[in-house]
Amino acid sequence: MHFYRAALFAPNRALTIASNRFGERNPATFIGYAPALLFAVLSMVGAAMVAKQAFARG
Repeated sequence: MHFYRAALFAPNRALTIASNRFGERNPATFIGYAPALLFAVLSMVGAAMVAKQAFARG
């Protein structure tokens, strides 16, 4: 929930960690972007684990 609020205070809308065409970066940018990046990576790892188990023999 905090990352939604941080995105409101980030000049670049927390779409990237770096500055982009929407604005410069600041600490709110990282707070808004980092949880989304972490969840994206964890989701891909979890989906790969489920797929591996689904196709395992035995």
